[in-house]
Amino acid sequence: MKVYTAIITSLIFILSCNDSNRLVINEFSTPLKEFNDTSNISFISVANYPYTVPYKMLINDSVIIMDNKEASGGYWLNIFYLDGRFHSQVLHNGRGPNENLCVSSMGWSDNKLWIFDSMKKEIVYLNYDDKIEKSIRKKVDLSGYKADRLSDSIFLFNNLFMSEHKIDVYNIYKGTTIFGIGDYNSLPNKFTKTIKSQIGAANIRIKPDKSLVAVAYRYFDLIEIYSTKGVLISAIQGPDFISGKFEVKKTTLGKTLLKLPQTKECYLSLFTTNRYIYAVYSGKRFLNEEHKRTGNISSQVFVFNWKGEPVKKLNLNHPVQNICIDKEDKYMFAISLDEGNLVRAKL
Repeated sequence: MKVYTAIITSLIFILSCNDSNRLVINEFSTPLKEFNDTSNISFISVANYPYTVPYKMLINDSVIIMDNKEASGGYWLNIFYLDGRFHSQVLHNGRGPNENLCVSSMGWSDNKLWIFDSMKKEIVYLNYDDKIEKSIRKKVDLSGYKADRLSDSIFLFNNLFMSEHKIDVYNIYKGTTIFGIGDYNSLPNKFTKTIKSQIGAANIRIKPDKSLVAVAYRYFDLIEIYSTKGVLISAIQGPDFISGKFEVKKTTLGKTLLKLPQTKECYLSLFTTNRYIYAVYSGKRFLNEEHKRTGNISSQVFVFNWKGEPVKKLNLNHPVQNICIDKEDKYMFAISLDEGNLVRAKL
C-alpha cells in the first residue's frame, strides 16, 4: 500500500511540475513522502480565553504568551501560566514612545521576550522574570512582516518588499543586510520584487539551537529547511502539490496581487523545537465560508525532523490556527476554535 501511495504521489508531483501555468517557488523541491505514523490528539481545556484568536504563541518553563489580532483592553499580549491561571496583559497599543501598533513576530531571547512591530518598524526587548517589565526599543529600516532572532544583533526577516531573497539576515544595530537566504528565481521575471515577496508569504522559525531555519509557505504546500548560513538542506512539497493562483492588477498605487477564488491556504502556522518542526496544515480554499468566519483553521499538524523527513501526522480533536510545544516535545497548547478555550494535549 505504501509503495502504491508513493507511486501515485510521484505521478501527481511530476504532472504538477509539467503544468506550464503553475507557479514554482522552489525548483529543487521533492515530493512529500507518506507519514509513517498518524496519531489522534485529544485536547483538554485548561482555561477560558476571552480574547481574539492569536496569530502567534510562545511557551517557556512557566508561561504561555499569545498575541491579539486586535489589541484587547488596550494590550497586545496575553500571558497565562501553564496550569491555566491568568498572569497578565502587557504591551500597550498606541503610537506613543512605549506603545506598539502590532505584533508581527515574537520570540524568546534568553530571559527576555522580543517582539517585532512591522508598522512602527521596531524591535522591542521586554525583560522577563516573574513579570514583564521595562523595554529596550530599536528602530529597523525595513518593510516586511515576519522575523526571528538569531542573536541580540542579528535577525532573520522574510517577505521584505524590495528584497531578492526569501530571507534577509539583518544586523539591527548596523542597519545592514549581511546576506540573503533563498531566492525567487523560479518565479516569472514579469513579477516585481514586491509581488514575488507577497506570493512567497511564509512563516519562519529558527531551530532553538540556532543552526537551522524552517520556512512554511502560505500559498504553496512547501516546507523548506536552510542552515542559518544560507545552505538549502531540504525542500518538501505535498501532500496536495498546491501552487498559488493569483492575478496582478494595476492600480493608482502600482501593481497589486489579487488572490483568485481557487487560491488555497497551505501552512497556517509553524512551531519548532530542537527535535521537530510542527506545521499546521489546511489545504482549503482561501475564501471559503469557514475562512470568512474565522480565517482558515485546521485539525491537522504535520511533524518533520530537521532533515525534512516526515515523522508523524497529528489529527486534532479541536480546530486551531496556532500551536506551541514545550521544549521536551511532551505537550501541545492551542486555542480551540470550537470552544474558545486555552487547551492542552499530551503528545
